[in-house]
Amino acid sequence: MVVKVQIFVTPTCPSCEPVFEETFRVVEEVRRKLDIEIDVEKIDVTKKENLKLALKYGVKSVPTIVVCGKEVIRGVPNKDTLIKIIRKCSGFV
Repeated sequence: MVVKVQIFVTPTCPSCEPVFEETFRVVEEVRRKLDIEIDVEKIDVTKKENLKLALKYGVKSVPTIVVCGKEVIRGVPNKDTLIKIIRKCSGFV
């Protein structure tokens, strides 16, 4: 199983890049610890082709993180919360 982590951002968002970098770092840590495959995708909501996906998840502010298409985290994620969600999503509860 591949755990999918999508991070919705805009190029002008001052906190988006640090959130992306921190999320990616946490994901790498979880990936090594659990030995699972995690796909991290940065999605620019200012691009027309990404608007439908952003609407699907109710993205109204950035950064917004969606894990497994189910769990939505708005703003800067808490590391422990992100780890818990990834573990749950991957079946490592």
